[in-house]
Amino acid sequence: MIPDLNHHLLTEHKRNMEKINRHAWIYRQTDDKENQNNEKQFCFTLIKKWCITISYS
Repeated sequence: MIPDLNHHLLTEHKRNMEKINRHAWIYRQTDDKENQNNEKQFCFTLIKKWCITISYS
């Protein structure tokens, strides 16, 4: 039986998004003066490389 590729991709995408959400939340909670630009990029690979930039003011 061939595994369902779409199911695998959706599962992998969900894991990546949960990981990015955790890291983004931690980043926003950090009152670090190094984060003056208030922007950070999170990247992951799902068939190709994707990057999400989060920012806050």
